Amino acid sequence: MIIDSPSAMLEAGRAFATTLNGGEIVTLSGGLGAGKTLFCKGVLEGLGYLGDAPSPTFNIMNNYAPPDTRLPVIHADLYRLNSPDELEELGMLDSGEANSICLIEWPEQGGNAFAHARFRITIAVIDENSRKLTIEENS
Repeated sequence: MIIDSPSAMLEAGRAFATTLNGGEIVTLSGGLGAGKTLFCKGVLEGLGYLGDAPSPTFNIMNNYAPPDTRLPVIHADLYRLNSPDELEELGMLDSGEANSICLIEWPEQGGNAFAHARFRITIAVIDENSRKLTIEENS
């Protein structure tokens, strides 16, 4: 689908949130500034989060939990990882509850750790305002 504005990216995230029941790993790939974090903010809004949802770029992982969200959410940005081995050091491979939704930006930095993700989202920049959003589901 073609996304033509930041508000449309937020809305796409909110709509996608309605498909989540807990326990899903969602990976988001795309270049810098493609809109991965904005999509995640939309997902968080769709799950009931009303607060500010800062990018986890510097602390790598932000956690959200009921009653602020309908389900527990782990939002991670792996851009700054130097090696997939750091995932274990950060506790990411065993973090969260079984019903947590994991939103993983830059999954490529984690090697094959997220190959089993339920959803793979790719955001490609078309031009300054437009993005191509692709959502693939693994069954």
